[in-house]
Amino acid sequence: MVKLKLTILFSVFILAVSAQEKVDKYYCANLGQSFNIRASTNPDNKPILYLEVFSGILKDRYYFKFDKNHSAFIEALLKAKAKFTEWKKTVKENDVSYTIKEMDVAFPIVEVWMYDSFEKKFTYLETLNLRPIFSVLGNKECRLQLSASSELLSETAYSIVLVKEREFDKLASKVSAENLLLKLAKAK
Repeated sequence: MVKLKLTILFSVFILAVSAQEKVDKYYCANLGQSFNIRASTNPDNKPILYLEVFSGILKDRYYFKFDKNHSAFIEALLKAKAKFTEWKKTVKENDVSYTIKEMDVAFPIVEVWMYDSFEKKFTYLETLNLRPIFSVLGNKECRLQLSASSELLSETAYSIVLVKEREFDKLASKVSAENLLLKLAKAK
């Protein structure tokens, strides 16, 4: 009986997390690659955001999930943009060619999910802290890497990489609650 209840609960959970719609993409100039933006709504009709992220593992697609902390992510992203712009100016003024520094910007904790494109479903992996890391790596190009290191898969990190101020703005705009709800309404 317990086994049957667990099977039913697991099936409902899988159905609940497989209803995300692909609503947009965001482009990472540093990687020369586009990443998917998926969304769904919770019972209160608030958006749940899933941002595809870079992992270095080519066969799998990973997503950061933002539910209740969706607006906190956008606020932190815009704070990081302001700091990025300031630090980028300092790099240029001082002719810095190499640095790695963590920003003092608090991003919300994220859930990491793997997307199975064959079965079209999400599987929860782990909950991690996002770390905003500013770097200049020899070519004098500044970048911000929002990174979360896996506790399950050794040597795996999930990242969003931004190198231009407009990338911050475009991403914040594309994942705003209003935009996500509008795109979800059009998808139905």
